[in-house]
Amino acid sequence: MKRKVGLLIMSVAMMLVFSQSAFAVTGMYDSESSALVRPSGTSVLSSELDSASDEDWYYYKNTTTSTQYFSTHLSSSSYPNYFKLEAKIVYDASHTSTLFRAAKSGTIDYLYSVQLTPGATIYLKVSTENFGGTSQKYSLSTFFNS
Repeated sequence: MKRKVGLLIMSVAMMLVFSQSAFAVTGMYDSESSALVRPSGTSVLSSELDSASDEDWYYYKNTTTSTQYFSTHLSSSSYPNYFKLEAKIVYDASHTSTLFRAAKSGTIDYLYSVQLTPGATIYLKVSTENFGGTSQKYSLSTFFNS
């Protein structure tokens, strides 16, 4: 287990060099219906929350004909980590999971190898637990296993 967490931390650090930047804009990506799509493949997005009530939503839809395994981690240079990562999976119009909390290890929240069947959509919600009083920056990394 320590090895997996170590690999997750190392992969986040390595991918931050290629991160795309986003800015905290009130009303933008603040709900499931206005969620920002995450691309397939490996990607890193840097953003921030600007208030205790701010939240950012992202989603990915499996448009392939095969099952995909989705992994993501949320990291921050803040300690203790002010953020929490939650997810929800929509399998089809009549089958939707409830919002569930990602595992936490130090300053990283992570989901590892979540199975996404063809047509399934995963929604990710980034919010704050203990807002630090000023804008809080985070990085959200996503990748897929076959």
